[in-house]
Order: sequence, then structure tokens, then C-alpha cells
Amino acid sequence: MKRDRKYYGMALARAHATTGSASAITGDVGNSGKDDESFGRFGVAYPEQTVRDHKSLVEAIDKDVVPARFETD
Repeated sequence: MKRDRKYYGMALARAHATTGSASAITGDVGNSGKDDESFGRFGVAYPEQTVRDHKSLVEAIDKDVVPARFETD
């Protein structure tokens, strides 16, 4: 479990490092409120999708479909 959290954190950090800046995003979306609702829906859906993606990845690793290298603690 500790190993999973470490790699999840690394992947999440890399993904966030490639996103736009908060001020640039705010400038693009404006003040209509519709974007707030969209971001809210995304915020709810994102962790659910992450759980499904992780499950698929673990299954693929277990079936040797995806190669994986693990460091020992």
C-alpha cells in the first residue's frame, strides 16, 4: 500500500506540473458561474475515474500486460 501511494503521488504531481497557471485559467473561463459547476462535477468525477484507472492498471500489471518494476522498501 505504501508503494502504491508513492507512485500515485508521483504521477499526480507530474500531471499537475503540466497544467496551466491558476491566473491563466481564471482569465480564460470568466465569471459566468457555469464553469464553477463544470469544475465541481469534474472534481467529483476525477477521484472516481482515478480509482477505476488504478484498478485497471493493477489488473494489467498482474496479467503481465503492462511491465512494472517495483523497488523494495
